[in-house]
Amino acid sequence: MSKAGSNRIGDIAARNPKGALVGLLVSAVVLAGVAAPDVIRFRAIGIQDLAALFTPALTAALFIERVIEVFVSIARGGDRRRLELASESVDRTTAAREELAAFRSETQSVALVFGVALGLVLAVLGLRVVEPLVDGGVLAAVHAWQQRAFRMFDVVVTGGLIGGGADGIHKLVSVFTTKFDQLADANRGTQGRTGAR
Repeated sequence: MSKAGSNRIGDIAARNPKGALVGLLVSAVVLAGVAAPDVIRFRAIGIQDLAALFTPALTAALFIERVIEVFVSIARGGDRRRLELASESVDRTTAAREELAAFRSETQSVALVFGVALGLVLAVLGLRVVEPLVDGGVLAAVHAWQQRAFRMFDVVVTGGLIGGGADGIHKLVSVFTTKFDQLADANRGTQGRTGAR
């Protein structure tokens, strides 16, 4: 697809995100109906498995955050300091504060793109966050095209998760552990009521 064609798709999605979402949903349903993919089941995991599953991604995200911090400091540190001084001056003009805010926003965007790019490289090289959650025997038994599509999906998810930083991974693990704790509490409550009868 040409660059102009991909820009048009992006423009359509930006102007009409609901329409783009409906288009993606319809495409997914049609693909599921035509290709008849097999079900990929997640394996049973315990709370202790979470550390083993997410520690590599968390470690990679921490390293990438630090690398980005160093490169951003080198590339944009001088401009940042000049803008901070201008916004802190006696005048404190609105224009100087707006310029600093725009600079910070642009820096965050650059850092995010760089982080996601590094996350994608790691995912392509084999660091994945979704595939370890799936029963390997089931994944090996599905159609070859489905395995490739699943791995492409995993690369995108992993790249985004790692590129988004360690805080996002920490929040994800927190969601899992909170849910495990709720389930354990519910099971203890059910067992207590059953044993009391």
